[in-house]
Amino acid sequence: MQYRFLVVIEKGNETYAAYVPDLPNCMAVGTTLEEVERNMQEALIQHVQELIERQEPIPQPQTTARFVEMTMPELPDSQTSM
Repeated sequence: MQYRFLVVIEKGNETYAAYVPDLPNCMAVGTTLEEVERNMQEALIQHVQELIERQEPIPQPQTTARFVEMTMPELPDSQTSM
């Protein structure tokens, strides 16, 4: 069976962290982007297998992501020299 979940990857000072918003407690870390992606794949498989073994429903993905572009308004001179 095929599943598709959004994975959020955040870069920290020394590591990367990943989580799946639609699967609480499904997380992974790695020292490189490639490592965290591999670790996340393993965490996803394990998480879904555990749900199946416990006969719990596998959540339907609800989370989406979009980039939003914006232009910052110009600040008055009195606020730029704080």
